[in-house]
Amino acid sequence: MPRRYEIGGYLALLAAGFFMRLWDLGSRAIHHDESLHAYFSWELYTGKGFQHNPLMHGPFQFHGMAGIFWLLGDSEFTARLLPVLFGSAMILLPLLLRRRLGNVGALITAGLITISPALLYYSRFAREDIYMGFWTLALVGLIWRYIDDPRNRWLYLLSGVVALGFATKENEFMIVAIVGLGLVLIARADIGRWIWGQRSLREWGPAGSVALVLGLLTLPLIGAAAGVFQSYLPADIKLTAPDGFPGGAVGAPRGAGYAIAIAIVVSLLIASIGIGLAWRRGPWLKILLVFWAIYITLHTTFFTNMIGVGSGTWQALGYWIAQQDVARGSQPWYYYFVIVPIYEFLPFTIAVGAAFFYAIKGDIFTRFLILWAVLTFIAYTIASEKMPWLVVHVALPMIVLAGKALGDVVTRVNWRATMTRGGIYVFLGLPLALLMVWRVLFFRWDASNQLGSFSLIWAMCLVIAVLLALFYWLARRTSARAVWSTALVVATVLMGVLTVRAGVVAAYAHGDVPREMLVYTQTSPDIPDLMEEINRVGVLTGEREKMKITVDAADGYTWPWAWYLRKYKNTGYPDYSANRPTTAPDSRVVIANYRAKVNVDPILGTLYTDGRKLVHRWWFPEQYRDLTPSEFFGTVIDPDRWHGAVDYFLFRKLSHDLGGVDSYVYFERTIPLQAGQ
Repeated sequence: MPRRYEIGGYLALLAAGFFMRLWDLGSRAIHHDESLHAYFSWELYTGKGFQHNPLMHGPFQFHGMAGIFWLLGDSEFTARLLPVLFGSAMILLPLLLRRRLGNVGALITAGLITISPALLYYSRFAREDIYMGFWTLALVGLIWRYIDDPRNRWLYLLSGVVALGFATKENEFMIVAIVGLGLVLIARADIGRWIWGQRSLREWGPAGSVALVLGLLTLPLIGAAAGVFQSYLPADIKLTAPDGFPGGAVGAPRGAGYAIAIAIVVSLLIASIGIGLAWRRGPWLKILLVFWAIYITLHTTFFTNMIGVGSGTWQALGYWIAQQDVARGSQPWYYYFVIVPIYEFLPFTIAVGAAFFYAIKGDIFTRFLILWAVLTFIAYTIASEKMPWLVVHVALPMIVLAGKALGDVVTRVNWRATMTRGGIYVFLGLPLALLMVWRVLFFRWDASNQLGSFSLIWAMCLVIAVLLALFYWLARRTSARAVWSTALVVATVLMGVLTVRAGVVAAYAHGDVPREMLVYTQTSPDIPDLMEEINRVGVLTGEREKMKITVDAADGYTWPWAWYLRKYKNTGYPDYSANRPTTAPDSRVVIANYRAKVNVDPILGTLYTDGRKLVHRWWFPEQYRDLTPSEFFGTVIDPDRWHGAVDYFLFRKLSHDLGGVDSYVYFERTIPLQAGQ
């Protein structure tokens, strides 16, 4: 491929990806999780500081989002701008793997990243997962750059990326473990000779060295894993306090557990430093400096919250170990078998085929990609918490593996010769053949016109037979490889069109409407609409941001209102479910939980307008839950279920209503009528 075409391709993909991620960015109602991240970033931006809390994962996104607020102001648009920048920049990361993927493979991988529905949606969503996708792909790219070109600068960059990963989200432990295992398998000869005393650490090759660096950087942070053995300790000693344990933070040590935790971390840190010095003293000290400078700076919010060192090195992992029993989301084991084919069917299909091919005929790189994809899918399937935003992590290795496979297919065929010998007929005939196969598989038999139904299905089968004969003739005229390669390219283009459509519908048409499995317990559009009314009330009364507002905090209704009402200084958040009101609040606007309406209506009396119902948050009707293995796999051969699945896949038709919880808004009657209507 000419260099100018390659550069032009990346620039075109970057421009298209940035536009897709930026378009209509601020209009979607802000999600519960987004509001948490945006609110605490706003507090940091306004000078109120920030304290690391593993509940909201690492500190990186809060510092980054606060920086965006400082530059451009605070809004829903700017709250999502950092994910846009990372999601767009990710398109260029396959360049790090260009030597291994090939010029065409790297460009195709960039294209798959651009159009991926999961990556597109969560590049427009103020959560950590798109940052983690960026760090993960950068980590894999830097690993292979070092293997191919073992210069220390790649290790220094890798150290920074790993530090940023740990400062972003705790699934960095899983990522390091998975890619680290791949490296251990590649470097097994070096490791084996070292174990038998036949080779020193200094003599390890690039794969072994980078595996060692990853392991040693992670070592001081895994001490909280000892919490899985705390059942053997006295009851008053906790290494990682479980959810609901009185007297402190979840995942933190208790009692004598503090001394044990400190001893474990210090021991692991000493071991990390010592082994690294035995490996290569000079580079290791620089690697340590890069890693810990980034890690400590972010976890302490630039040295203003020194307790962040402890929460980062122990509680970050400890919290999520404690949360495994909670199993947030309560999704079934087969969750990713359902959601991945709905959105990431293109890389999933290609990656499955590529895995079988490369497992037999691949090299160490393609087998590394297989291991990365398979272990990632297994790890997230085993993990108790399963969420749609985690599809970002499951899909990413599939995208890279699919990009490699498609690149190999495209570059190994003489396309000019194939086209002149009839390959063009595959481009024209395969879509028709696939359409006929589709119609036959999902044919609805008309009992009132059996002859017509019989004739139609046989006509379609005849068309399929003719097209198969044509493809066989072309295979004899050119080669089977050329025909199969052409068919794969055509199928990829068709799936690419459907992928773009799925991403566009999810990101724009259904961005805050949970007809999509990607949309999880989403704030409804009623909330930002009501916020506009509240702003008008503030203007009409002349009170503006001094206006008093009451929001019932029951069932977590504080969020996302804490974000939307962040500038209203006189906002109260009583819990009307726990504390039944006895008098009307001195507020212009009252927003009550649906369960509190029966208690609130008599209190507000004639002072307020009648409560107006609005949807607070809503969710996808999860009818796929609680299937037995036989029911789940039986769906594959059940025509009726297939028809329903196809209707959802193509048109997002649901057989059940959306779930949701409501709230009621009351306006003080002294407000001009148009504000409360």
